[in-house]
Amino acid sequence: MRKGIGKVWGHTTQLGNLTLPQQRGFSLGPISWADNVDVSTKESQRPNAGALVTARTVKGASTYTVDLSWNEVDWMHMGFEKNEFPKTGADVPIPTVLSTSVPTTAPYEITNAFFTDANDALYGIFAIVVQSGAWGQTGGLIRGTTTPAAGEVVLDDANTKLVFNAAQAGAPIDIPIFATKNTIQYYGGAGTAVKYGTFELWGEIYIGELATNIWRHYPQLEIVNEPSVEVNDGVPETTMTLSASFPAGWEKPYVEYNLDTAT
Repeated sequence: MRKGIGKVWGHTTQLGNLTLPQQRGFSLGPISWADNVDVSTKESQRPNAGALVTARTVKGASTYTVDLSWNEVDWMHMGFEKNEFPKTGADVPIPTVLSTSVPTTAPYEITNAFFTDANDALYGIFAIVVQSGAWGQTGGLIRGTTTPAAGEVVLDDANTKLVFNAAQAGAPIDIPIFATKNTIQYYGGAGTAVKYGTFELWGEIYIGELATNIWRHYPQLEIVNEPSVEVNDGVPETTMTLSASFPAGWEKPYVEYNLDTAT
């Protein structure tokens, strides 16, 4: 029986001038590996007692795919799911969320160096009530101009603070605080990413009846789906479908090597 998966690794084949030194290698950590073949048939008919019957069935097209699934995710696997290597950004505004509360007694103010007119114009300054209570319902507070009314917040640029109405005393507040980051890797967004394209893949498969293992090698695979991504309290599983094409002269799009027979 097949016991399980060992190392699974591959490398691109289409980058740069196509030479091996210009390719990129990668390792995957699947919990399952499925080789699939979808075979169509072609049927001819002939009449029999006034009705058509199938006279002959022959094999049609064969489509080979590989399904790889994993539930442990890192930065590289996140890019593989999207069929891209990371790009690098500069001057990228990234928020951290300041979770605090409006003071329960006067003055009803929150101070932070971020609270300036310049940052308000560049990033926006938003005070969001995150829990209902005596102060009212959840949601973003309206921007006031001078003295805040109930449900409003005023930016005091000269003193880098937000001023609230007494009606919001004790309210739990989230405030996104932005900072500019450089040399930050990202997927998606602006720019054109380097794609995995057509790549080779090697999979180490352990067989209970063999003393060592086998290596399954696909020389021409390509990503054909971008899976749905779940983030929840469970252990979400990602499944990637890879399309296998045939190298010239190959009967199958893969080869399996039995290391027990190797010298």
